[in-house]
This record gives sequence, C-alpha cells and structure tokens, in this order.
Amino acid sequence: MLLWTLLVGCWPNDGERASLDFSAIPYDNADVVDSGALISFFDGDRLCPDGERNRTIALFRDDLPDPAPVAIIYHAGAFDFIFDELGDLNDPSFYNPGRLNRGWAVGKAWETLGLNLNIPDAAEENEGALAAALLNAGVAQIYPTNCWGDFWHNDPEIRPNDLDVEVFERSGFTVANDALRLVTDEAFANEQDFQIPVELDQSQIYLIGLGSGSRAVTEILLTTAAADVAGVLVDSPPDLLSAYIDPLDPFDEEEEGLRRIYGELALPSIDDQSLQTLAGDDALPARVGMIWSDADPRLPQGSVAPTAETLAGLPGAWVYNQRRPVHVSVNGDLELATGAVEYLLTGTIPQIEDDAR
Repeated sequence: MLLWTLLVGCWPNDGERASLDFSAIPYDNADVVDSGALISFFDGDRLCPDGERNRTIALFRDDLPDPAPVAIIYHAGAFDFIFDELGDLNDPSFYNPGRLNRGWAVGKAWETLGLNLNIPDAAEENEGALAAALLNAGVAQIYPTNCWGDFWHNDPEIRPNDLDVEVFERSGFTVANDALRLVTDEAFANEQDFQIPVELDQSQIYLIGLGSGSRAVTEILLTTAAADVAGVLVDSPPDLLSAYIDPLDPFDEEEEGLRRIYGELALPSIDDQSLQTLAGDDALPARVGMIWSDADPRLPQGSVAPTAETLAGLPGAWVYNQRRPVHVSVNGDLELATGAVEYLLTGTIPQIEDDAR
C-alpha cells in the first residue's frame, strides 16, 4: 500500500523538474453522490510525437476508504498513423485531425471524464458515468493518456515500432505499464513525483479498458501475473486483430496501421496477443467483465464476438451484449457503470438483462 500526497508537477523549458505547486481542481459530475472529488494532473517523462510530455490524470476524494481500491482507466481511440512513410505530423494520417499529439490525448481523457464535449466521438457514449460510479463506490482512479496511436502496444526498448517507416517512437505500452507502476512501485512513484493523499490498496487494483484501451489491459496481462490484478473490465475491445487482416473485411488501412505498430513479422500470429488467448492459458484474473455490441459500428465482428463467447464460458465472468450500434457504452449509462463497478469489487453479476448468455 502506498500513501500518496497531492503533488502536481511543473516543467521548465530545459526539462528539469521545477518546484511543485500544491493544487488540484474540483471534478463536477452530477452523478457523483457526494461532492469533494478532485482532479490532479501529472506531466510524465515520455515524449509524444509532437515533443510534448505525456500527461496522467488522477481522480479521487479525500474521504475514500483507507486504504482505497484503485482503478486504472485506459481511454479509447488510441490508433493512428501517418500514411506517407517517413512523413511528419503535418502529413495526412488515418484520422483527421490526427491523434499523434498530447492535445488530442488529454482531450480524450477529458472526454472520458465527461468534461470534453467540443468534439466527442459520436459512436462512444462518454458522459462520465464510469468515473461517477467508481467515485460513488470509493475507488481512486488513474487515467494515463496515449498520444502515440499504437493500441497501447509499443515501448521503445522492448516493443519498438518500425522506425524504418516512421520518424517517431511510440510509447503506449510504456505509459500503460507506468500507470500500474505508480500504484505498485513506491520508488518509481517517488521518482516520478506523482502522489495523491489517498492510501491505495494494492490487493484491489482494477484495470478498465475502453475501446482500444482494452488493448492496454491485454498488454499488461501479457507481462503481469493475473494474481496481481483483482479484476479487469473491457468495453468494446478490438481483441482478435487478425480480423483487420481478413481480406473479406474492408480494413486495409487499419491493417497498414497494425503493420507499423506490431511489425510485419508479428501479423501472422497477432491473435496470440489477445484476451481470448490469455483465457485459454488461464492467465486472466478471477473477475473478468466484458461489455460489447454485435452491432458495434467501429469493430469487425470477428475481432470481438469470438472473445465474448470464450469469456462467457469462464466461471464467474460477466459478458454483456448491448445489441445496438454503439462503441463504448459503460461510460454513458450510470446503471450499467454502477453494475460493472459492483462486479469488479464484489464479483456480483449485475442484474441487467444479458443477451450474451
């Protein structure tokens, strides 16, 4: 268990850590039962493709349980690449506007918190319901941000992207794993100057992935013992990535993005890196929740439906099919979010009509 103190870092131009100012801002969400929630920001030492430092957000209340469970929430939408080989950030990319910059990533975290309504993703229901449900249940929260568009997969040292065709390093897995280390490694947390005034229970660590953020959950479980995580929840996961390579599906551009991220040699066996494979290897925690839709407009069904079937067969797992055209729904429905959080904390299957079983 770690005892964190609220510290928000400021960075001078030369990159050295400056003195820290003690500040945070209130979190305004009508679905939070008790007021007093605070948002704290932390600028890390990983550089986005635009040269800006990555940002992590913490959300908490000062009256959380002692020690408090903690959830790490990985946002959706972390996929992008420049079409031109060795092109720069001003060249056309898969998304317009591009997502390979800190501004987009921080804005996506705000959207996930229900606070960024300027350009919301129309297929996602991001109203902050998940954050509210977690706060109402007494759970501290950490929101890393991904400005590398790499499905939370790359690390410059152990999982580098192909620099022969890209001019920047991707670090999505690095920040995904760093978020977990902030909870489990006190020395690392102190080194990063990232602290909040909440004692965290390391026996109650929960990983939540929204859309492509589900890939972060998979990547963490590929390198972390399942027993170290109390439970995971994924919503609309692009799990079996071979579905993007299937010539019968119109995802040629996504396939090129996967080639940039994973490398050509990894594509034939890319489904080895999936929740479905982890389930077959008995490498998932005891509590595994999955929300999906067989009408998801953003995913090929071959990437998600087989995994839903596999997870639904696991003892104690919860799989819920929305059966409507939505990509990421837990964050827009307080009842669903509350049920999902209760499942993570207690293992109780939510009393919601479940079409997947």
